[in-house]
Amino acid sequence: NTFLPGKDIAYATPPLGEGIIAFFGKVIHLEPARAAVVSKSISVFFITLLIYALAFALSGSLIASLLAAAVPVLGYNLIAFSPAPFLDLLRGSPSGGPFVFFSRLVNPSIAAIFMFASMLLIYREFFQRERARLWQACVVGLIVGATLYVTPFTYTFLGLVLILSLVWFLVQRDYARTASIFLSGTVGL
Repeated sequence: NTFLPGKDIAYATPPLGEGIIAFFGKVIHLEPARAAVVSKSISVFFITLLIYALAFALSGSLIASLLAAAVPVLGYNLIAFSPAPFLDLLRGSPSGGPFVFFSRLVNPSIAAIFMFASMLLIYREFFQRERARLWQACVVGLIVGATLYVTPFTYTFLGLVLILSLVWFLVQRDYARTASIFLSGTVGL
């Protein structure tokens, strides 16, 4: 709110997540509150799709991929063994329980999209391919770098994944992949 005192204080979290949702709302001609509500279901769909793609790339198993995609989305209910929020959602009257972690503010869902997209690209580019492509290494770096403007926690995690991958390929003496990961990390900075 522009009339509140302290409106000029720096953001507690970087504003890219909210900016993405605001741009999405402008594109489909929705006001910000409705764009945030609509984006929740769309972002959970993309998160589930990215987790499925990552799990399938890692395991090659359809069943394992489907389970891997379902666990983060239904996580709280699986831990608490409480199907009530899920059943309430299916009935069309959500109880507000901890059904979907990603239904909170905008940043967790946008951060998860960036994280799982980065993990998928890192795995496909550096671990599946025989030789890394320069432009894809730059894309990985750009996505990892953009996560700093969504949340520093995801950025730190992805940076650590790149560092550990770099060390792994140095130990394996695979210098072409080491150089590509170094390029991604440099672009991400």
